[in-house]
Amino acid sequence: DGYSGRNSAAALASLNKCLTYGKPKKIVWLMGMNDADGNGVNASWMSVYNSLTEICEKNKIELILATVPNVPVRNHTYKNEIIRNSGMRYIDVCNAVGADDDANWFAGLLGGDKVHPSTIGSVAIANYIANNLPEIM
Repeated sequence: DGYSGRNSAAALASLNKCLTYGKPKKIVWLMGMNDADGNGVNASWMSVYNSLTEICEKNKIELILATVPNVPVRNHTYKNEIIRNSGMRYIDVCNAVGADDDANWFAGLLGGDKVHPSTIGSVAIANYIANNLPEIM
């Protein structure tokens, strides 16, 4: 449910409500842009990540994570390191836009607000997800 401005804690609350109605086989978790890292991983995001992994283990749900691209005003390096080293399947959205190590996205993919993808950036991310998570189609 990607509501604009939503942080991971709010998304987890929605997920918990949804899980009262049914249990999916997989959860693709594309959250974290609004949980910027500081001098270390964002504490709220980390707490949600721990809760989310527990929920998925308990309910035998495959959790598929996604990296969070750095942008000029938000750093996500620490959470991306956790995602990449988690041993879980993940979608490398950073790679899709060219923001592997810094906030310099491929030309034209970052929107004018310097946080959200441009229209073509959104298409690039969607295509990357479809190519790396083919069962979504």
